[in-house]
Amino acid sequence: MEQGEIEVLLELGQSYLLNKEYDQAIKKFSEALKINPHDPELYYNLGLAYEGAERVSDAIIMYEKTLQLDRTFTNAEIRLDKLKEKSAVISEEKVEIEKIAPKKKEKTTGVKKRKTRTIKKSTKSKKKAKKGTKRTKKKTK
Repeated sequence: MEQGEIEVLLELGQSYLLNKEYDQAIKKFSEALKINPHDPELYYNLGLAYEGAERVSDAIIMYEKTLQLDRTFTNAEIRLDKLKEKSAVISEEKVEIEKIAPKKKEKTTGVKKRKTRTIKKSTKSKKKAKKGTKRTKKKTK
């Protein structure tokens, strides 16, 4: 019975995966792993679902687990290498952004102060304009 249940969960998970319903696929593959935590194919499919859901670190863990159980699982090795490469590039980009970010932050802070001052001046100008209008009305009466 357990093997049949695993097959059903695997097929459901793969169907969700193909339809890009990654959260549903993750649930089905996780359920199947509770029944058989020694099946590398389940870990691999769970890795694909995590990858589709942009949960890269979880996907990497699943691919590594797949390879622990079966060193010949070449698709898991290929996916793992691609994700690690992608993660390295993203990390490098974050470092570059952090180097640039403080400079941009200072500039925008100065701009906001200027805008605030300009708004305050324009409010005073409007009040003066209203007072001048009232005076004119009094003189004409």
